[in-house]
Amino acid sequence: MEEETKNIYFGRRYYDPKLGRWLTPDPKGFIDGLNLYAFVSNDPLTNLDLYGL
Repeated sequence: MEEETKNIYFGRRYYDPKLGRWLTPDPKGFIDGLNLYAFVSNDPLTNLDLYGL
């Protein structure tokens, strides 16, 4: 976690926990859906994204 911004780096892109979304589009494209900025299909209680993809 970056101290100044509180963003978390997952190796490929940054996640903003305040916004609940990625700061850059999904590098895989539209494979996981139409929202390129969604985190774990907007279901963080049952899904994981350990690699930032």
